[in-house]
Amino acid sequence: MGVLKGGLQLVEKNPQPLGVILHLEEEVEKGINIVIIAFFVDVVNRRENFFLRLYKTKRKKKKKKMTRSLKKNPFVANHLLKKIERLNTKAEKEIIITWSRASTIIPTMIGHTIAIHNGKEHLPIYITDRMVGHKLGEFAPTINFRGHAKNENKSRR
Repeated sequence: MGVLKGGLQLVEKNPQPLGVILHLEEEVEKGINIVIIAFFVDVVNRRENFFLRLYKTKRKKKKKKMTRSLKKNPFVANHLLKKIERLNTKAEKEIIITWSRASTIIPTMIGHTIAIHNGKEHLPIYITDRMVGHKLGEFAPTINFRGHAKNENKSRR
């Protein structure tokens, strides 16, 4: 292991009897690395043949999902919000049927049972405090996985 100009470190990888692979890497800009790979051939006969490669590697950027603006409140369907407020004022507990899978669970929903439509039927879900901030559709799966087919000719559906 050696040090080159500019504080670059030369790291030896996989020493072999017929050659040595040297690997040099430095981050030039944010997200761009320059990698130099040198392969010294025939170290036994002390020949100075080598190949030098210089190329750029880019780090993969993680795609950021655009979230809802903090200026806006979380989305809750108006009809669902009215039903929950009505039940909270009466202090009653009954199952609320909804097709609004995109509605966000808010703290006023805690303790209620909401039947969420999964495309075929309504699945009753009891809302707890750990569900706040999630969407209703996350708790009512639309597809039932039945497992992989055991034979290529047979299907489980």
